[in-house]
Amino acid sequence: MFGLILIFSLTFILTSCKDTLKGTEAIFVGFTNVSGDTYSISVSNVTEVFNFDAVVKINDDSSWKLATDVEGKNIIDSKIAFLKIGDNTFYVLVTTKKENIKYYTLNLRRRPIYNVYFDVGVYIPNQTIEEGGFAEEPQKPERTGYTFYRMEF
Repeated sequence: MFGLILIFSLTFILTSCKDTLKGTEAIFVGFTNVSGDTYSISVSNVTEVFNFDAVVKINDDSSWKLATDVEGKNIIDSKIAFLKIGDNTFYVLVTTKKENIKYYTLNLRRRPIYNVYFDVGVYIPNQTIEEGGFAEEPQKPERTGYTFYRMEF
């Protein structure tokens, strides 16, 4: 029952926001406005495909297109984009019935994976860490004739 109420509330909030949008205004769910008409989001490295249709909200009297270029020549009709690792930039073109057009820049960062190596003279397994994550402190290395003091990062 609680899950149903939560889903209803989220749908109601998004619908209410959509009803208040005018002309070429848009909301990009989950994105952060970084300046003017530019928005950004960081997604996990496992996210290879991104469905913009799920995050772009405009009013019912407007339409929108997804493009890979600022001129809007390379349209992605499916509104589903494949993400490369690192920075990806897309453009949303919102058009009203009166042919007013507004461009939004959406930056998506598919976080890269980094390998962490420990060079301490004895074997310590490497770790694979997603950008923004932290390596786990390995077991204290043991070496005959040495006393382990601390790890320095």
